[in-house]
Amino acid sequence: MDELNEIHPLVSIILPTYNRAELLGRAISSVILQDYKNWELMIVDNYSHDGTDAVVENFKDSRIRLLKIQNDGVIGKSRNHGIRNSTGQWLAFLDSDDWWLPSKLSICIAECGNSTDLLYHDLAISKNGKILKWNKISGWALNKPVINDLLLKGNAIANSTVMVRREIIERIGYISEDININPSVDYNTWLKVARVTNSFKYIPKVLGVYLIHAGGVSQRDMSISHNFAIADFLGVLTKFELESVHNQVNYIHGRYLYESKNYASAEAALKKCMLPYDLNIFIKSIISIILIKLKTL
Repeated sequence: MDELNEIHPLVSIILPTYNRAELLGRAISSVILQDYKNWELMIVDNYSHDGTDAVVENFKDSRIRLLKIQNDGVIGKSRNHGIRNSTGQWLAFLDSDDWWLPSKLSICIAECGNSTDLLYHDLAISKNGKILKWNKISGWALNKPVINDLLLKGNAIANSTVMVRREIIERIGYISEDININPSVDYNTWLKVARVTNSFKYIPKVLGVYLIHAGGVSQRDMSISHNFAIADFLGVLTKFELESVHNQVNYIHGRYLYESKNYASAEAALKKCMLPYDLNIFIKSIISIILIKLKTL
């Protein structure tokens, strides 16, 4: 068994869920269909009342475990519960509304040499039952020091793409259970990891699918939790860099207001981003303001 784990290390997949019975089966199936077979799946249920148990029981696979926890709305509690009850050398995270391509784990394992502590990749986007052909969630290769690059350029890493060494998660004291950081706890976790290692590896391939739906994180104003997520790490930045980071937060808030069709407030927030800290945000803010003007004619 030790020899098997050396060549094909056990991957513990952490999958929290709550009242996602209609989506959960697809996520589980995508794990079972992996062409890499040495995994265990820890499904951590926040006491759902929609038939989640029956969905899990339909999968007759000894590698699947269903755990229960009352997480009080804190996703970090569920993920930590799954981690502490798992045994794999590597941890992989999968949200219950996302799913993986069959080669996800085998490609990640092939890339996880001794010099890599955390891997991540791209995701296709699914909306209204269709894969968006011209859009995806793309990461990027992070420059060192990784913590500075993550702060200055924003989160390059989607949760359902990550595979990370267990010892690294243990070293950072696990995932934050501060409710103020929800739903930006993923970003906070990568920043914590970047404090202890620069060994991040980006795989520029689509190896999974992200679902956009009404109850998803993308429908929330992430600027508030984003501020909490980055608060403990800002000391590594210069004054100019801090201004750039605050510019990003204003843009996140402005885009949320725009998507919510609160155009007057969105325009006010986006005008705060029209500063020479980040050309990309500057241009995107101008485009958003032009679109607001067109929509409100």
